[in-house]
Amino acid sequence: MGICNSCSDNNPGDDLSYADHDMSPSSPPAVPEVKRQLAAQSQSPPRPVHPPKPAGAEPTENSACRLEGISRKLAKEQADKDDAEAARVAAAEEEAAKKAAAAAKKATEEEEAARIAAEEAARIAAEEEAADKASAEKAAEEEAAKKAAAAKAAEEEAARKAAEEEAARIAAEEKEAAKNAADERAQKAAAAAAKKATEEEAARIAAEEAARIAAEEEAADKASAEKAAEEEAAKKAAAAKAAEEEAARIAAEEAAKIASKPEQPQELLYQCVARCRYMNSAAMDDERQPVSSPKEGDLVIGTDVVDGEAATFFKCKSGKGFLPLRVDETEYFQRLGSIEEIERDYKCVAPGKGVSYRSSPTMANKSAGVTGPIAPQIVHTTAICTADEGVQFVRVKNKAGSWFKPYWVPLIVKNIVCLEEA
Repeated sequence: MGICNSCSDNNPGDDLSYADHDMSPSSPPAVPEVKRQLAAQSQSPPRPVHPPKPAGAEPTENSACRLEGISRKLAKEQADKDDAEAARVAAAEEEAAKKAAAAAKKATEEEEAARIAAEEAARIAAEEEAADKASAEKAAEEEAAKKAAAAKAAEEEAARKAAEEEAARIAAEEKEAAKNAADERAQKAAAAAAKKATEEEAARIAAEEAARIAAEEEAADKASAEKAAEEEAAKKAAAAKAAEEEAARIAAEEAAKIASKPEQPQELLYQCVARCRYMNSAAMDDERQPVSSPKEGDLVIGTDVVDGEAATFFKCKSGKGFLPLRVDETEYFQRLGSIEEIERDYKCVAPGKGVSYRSSPTMANKSAGVTGPIAPQIVHTTAICTADEGVQFVRVKNKAGSWFKPYWVPLIVKNIVCLEEA
């Protein structure tokens, strides 16, 4: 149906309010009611809404057109509102769905976080348990190590004590052996002194021997105190025992050689400590002229000891006369030991740098600036001297065939064999 031109004019019918149709924008209809109305309108065409006719007014065609236009306008507005409401509801539903999805996602994430936290807590607990177990095992190992160390220390202490006891025993045996040997030498020296010299000379020799024995005992005590380990002590004891056996063998051989010879007067070696003149007899007023006299350091061989009125004399083997041992407080000659002039070859067996020459048959009188024999050097000797200090020396002959005083070599030094017969 067409709309007349008058429907678009301003007329009182255009002022029809929403309240006349119950469509106020401040009070939108409920969504279900709107849907219901829209469905009803789609089934049947809308009926025009006509305002009430004023009293006495006649209906006209223009008023009908205006009413129909208003109805259509209202229907269109209502449809737009319905569409807007439907869009709003759809948006609300979509927003609610998004919120529900976000809430579900958050719950899933929280569950996942809780699961991860639980797994992490379980892992940490397992690591702590493993650490506690490892700590306990380590503590047990440390305790075992401490016990092992304590046991080892106890064993080492026991071994050390055993070594010290063994070293002390060996040192005591060495000391006893040295003492016995020293006693034996002292007895022999005392007997020889009582037989060949005066009581004063014997007392002096005994005093020197006692001092030497005391020095040897002190050295032995010091050496035994310095021994630390059982192995070292055993090596030293074995070496000392071997040296003693070798020395005993050599001494026995020498004694056998000496015993096999016909007995002859014993010759003694003296060293001049103060210059004096030769005498024709055992008297200080019987001076022999002109004969060169011994000077300090010279070695003289004596054959007989004679007691004179003022002093004791010995007869020089050279045939030059008699020499006094001591006059009043003055000592002229010092006895070094017995000597036998015999030519013999010896081989040096001393370890290391060999053995030093001596200016006289005494251990302390080393010759400076002279190199002694070195193994396996062979030396030719012209005499052997058994010194009063218990050491045997040999007098070495040089290449020219003569000998001089620096060439004295000990056969044994501190239980170490230096020379043995070639």
